[in-house]
Amino acid sequence: MARPAADRAGGFGAWLGEQLAPTPGRFAFAAKLAVICTITAVASAIYRTPEPALAAYLAFFLNARDRATSLILEVVLTLLVAIMLGVVLATAMLVLDHAAWRVGAITALSLGFLYLGSASKLKPLAPTLGMILGFALDKLGQVQVGEEATRALLYTWLFAAMPAGVSIVYNVVLGRHPRRMATSELARRLRLCANLLREPTPALRAELAHSLGDGGAEIRHWLKLAKAELGVRPPDLVRLNQAASSTLEILAAVDLLEPSGPPPAVIRRDMADTLERMAQILAEGGYPTEIALVLPDWADGPALGREAVAAARRAIVAFTDPAPVQAKPAPKARGGFFAADAFSNPVHLQYAGKITVAAVSCYLLYSLLDWPGIHTCFLTCYFVGLGTVAESVEKLALRLGGAVVGAAAGLFALLFVMPHVVSVGGLMIVIFLGALGAGYVAAGSPRISYVGFQMVFAFFLCTLQGPAPDFDMKTIRDRLIGIVIGNIAVYLVSTRLWPTSIARRVDGALAGTLRALGAAVRAPPHGSRPEEATAVYAGLETIEADLGLARYEPRPIRAGEAWLQARRVAVEYAARLQGAVLVAGEVRTAPQLSERLESLAAGLEGRVAKAANAAPVAAVEGTPAHSTGEVIEQNMRRLEAALAGQPGGAGHAT
Repeated sequence: MARPAADRAGGFGAWLGEQLAPTPGRFAFAAKLAVICTITAVASAIYRTPEPALAAYLAFFLNARDRATSLILEVVLTLLVAIMLGVVLATAMLVLDHAAWRVGAITALSLGFLYLGSASKLKPLAPTLGMILGFALDKLGQVQVGEEATRALLYTWLFAAMPAGVSIVYNVVLGRHPRRMATSELARRLRLCANLLREPTPALRAELAHSLGDGGAEIRHWLKLAKAELGVRPPDLVRLNQAASSTLEILAAVDLLEPSGPPPAVIRRDMADTLERMAQILAEGGYPTEIALVLPDWADGPALGREAVAAARRAIVAFTDPAPVQAKPAPKARGGFFAADAFSNPVHLQYAGKITVAAVSCYLLYSLLDWPGIHTCFLTCYFVGLGTVAESVEKLALRLGGAVVGAAAGLFALLFVMPHVVSVGGLMIVIFLGALGAGYVAAGSPRISYVGFQMVFAFFLCTLQGPAPDFDMKTIRDRLIGIVIGNIAVYLVSTRLWPTSIARRVDGALAGTLRALGAAVRAPPHGSRPEEATAVYAGLETIEADLGLARYEPRPIRAGEAWLQARRVAVEYAARLQGAVLVAGEVRTAPQLSERLESLAAGLEGRVAKAANAAPVAAVEGTPAHSTGEVIEQNMRRLEAALAGQPGGAGHAT
């Protein structure tokens, strides 16, 4: 697992360099965003639609790396905007002529949608819907003539439909098929293993840790999306899913070879050459079958190394061979529309209340000041107002930083480039370059991607102020002031009104992940174990991200450093334990190991006490492991020791 950003050596500069380093597919995705933004901006200029900056900006929200997700987003948004405009029109007919009723309607809509965003499956969309409805009511309240209001609603639908239409055409014609993306990523991981076997380096080991850390969840997601695409045969998807499982096992085996000592050069060479040939087939869009790999005997090697080599060979030979059909466990009960604690946990209503207080306060501020140019303070509250203090503070820092960088780039273009732009082609170049740079940042990890969104928005506000170049600096000045005011409002309500530490959810998530690890231990080694392991790795990655966010919390709200360190260590040992389980084959102590993991999970939830005799960390460090069984036991003891003496539950979090 990757270390949290706060723990990395080199400080902010090293972290920024890591976040901006090229990754597979990053530049291609940035170019896709830039092309769609450029075409949308030119179309807005030609047809003189209002808010061309917003229209071009929407392209960033409407597109994912693969075309299937992008097309779903684009179709859903177009239909959703039409429905929302109907809701706005119906509400406006009741409250438009009365300012107090309009404020009440904005407040009620905000409370309702933010509550749904916290307590239902509408979490990704509900806050944005509440923001759009509230902002639309505000804009309609500034219109004095009914015909102008109708025209404004139609233009609203148009500037949403325009980037959606451009994106649909681009994705149908040039979008990347999710199956091809999955095979390309599998090929990259196999080549990584081959290179590590040939000549291991610290950079390659770090890349292996990152690839192993996500458990192949994104690959499996792409393969699920491929079902909706035409021309993909179900048997191919079965074999590619097995390839994803086999690749995860190969990664775990190669990772375990490092502490066990390198195998003989001939074994490493034969394995690397085979992996390279398999990667070439995957890179071309196919998948390898009937793989033959005969390795020389390594009878005098350490048991751990021989087990790792045997596991890697087993996964290579059966790379795309479907696992034997096994009895499926009883299907898990699916949750309803609302979360299980939607009506019992006050946190949901508290979240809706405090963000609504911030948003409505900002709305009243710019309304009373008659300063509509700073309306971004209202929008900012919904963008950066998240469930915990850490998430909100991180988001507002990224929003402000991205806006400053984007505004600086936009002002440079406005002052030194736009005066020389005399054609549509020149405008397209300016927009393309600005969107390309911001898109490259947005295509990065979640820790920095939001900066790219804000960069492009501020850049477009400077360069796309209307159908023709406009050199009025007040627009970007007012927008930046609005962003600052919104950030201040959200920070105040998040840290003063029912502050919620991100630590509240760490123990619950860790408990669920430990139970998933127990399921992986019990699963058959050549069957569903890799799929169970994918869920474990994904859970650990989420927990690690949450622990990294804790540094954004003010000290009175943040959990204690000892508590945070214990969870970081637990995540590391749980990941090592999962890797050893993948390599081990049959785990003889599976029932006992599963019970110990369940006991730890229950303790984290505060339902039972921890074992009083858990060994301290120092007592189990430094002991070399000679087999996968010893690795499993060693890391299980380390996991128990890390969590011993650290109370479960979230009672410490405000």
